[in-house]
Amino acid sequence: MNNIMTGVIDAMAARIAAPETAFYTHFLDDFRVHDVREITLWGSPKAQWIWLVYESGTHLARLGVDAKQVELAHAFLDVNEYRLRADPPTARLYHVHGDGRIEEITAERARAMVDQPSGYVRRGCHILRRTGGEHLEVVASARITWDRGMARTPEGTVHFDTPELTHADPAQRLEDVCALRLLAMTMIVEEQGTLFASPKRIVIDGQDIGDVVAEVRARYAKSRTPCDRGQRRLQQLLPA
Repeated sequence: MNNIMTGVIDAMAARIAAPETAFYTHFLDDFRVHDVREITLWGSPKAQWIWLVYESGTHLARLGVDAKQVELAHAFLDVNEYRLRADPPTARLYHVHGDGRIEEITAERARAMVDQPSGYVRRGCHILRRTGGEHLEVVASARITWDRGMARTPEGTVHFDTPELTHADPAQRLEDVCALRLLAMTMIVEEQGTLFASPKRIVIDGQDIGDVVAEVRARYAKSRTPCDRGQRRLQQLLPA
């Protein structure tokens, strides 16, 4: 897998293969397809997730971006609390970092992490990022256009326009772009009033979001020095 998130996927696969998660025997595509796809396509080195592994699947929730991810995390923690407390446990919780580090955590710690203030704030048509304390920096302005076409319900395209100054740091730019995807999904859900709604497209500065992610990831890969890569590999090899 030629992808900057390969280290994360490898670390997660190692946990799946370990004796501690031998109870995970059903719906293996939850990890092999869904989790791998989410992180491979939409992960960033600055991202963090809460990841639950249990007998019949996995759940993955992104930390620090969006209230809907907070709701998702609390829902799967509530439903699986008894599995986490069983002796022996029939579920395991992990804190996954975008640089490849992964550590097992308790449900109490997971809830505390999930409940931390989001790194992004929506105010009107603007998306802002917390940059320390109460300081907020504009990341994008947002609007939705609707295509009524032949569909039973209108399909929404979410457009983001981002300030040029947010493009300089490829690591932060990638984190912002991946966060905007989750925020766009929430915007469409709220507009249409159903959890089953999703954007028809997400466009950033006139480009499809998939193209933007590929472009920024290429910039990020070029910006890393051999020393950076060696240090990250060492972090992955050390115990959490």
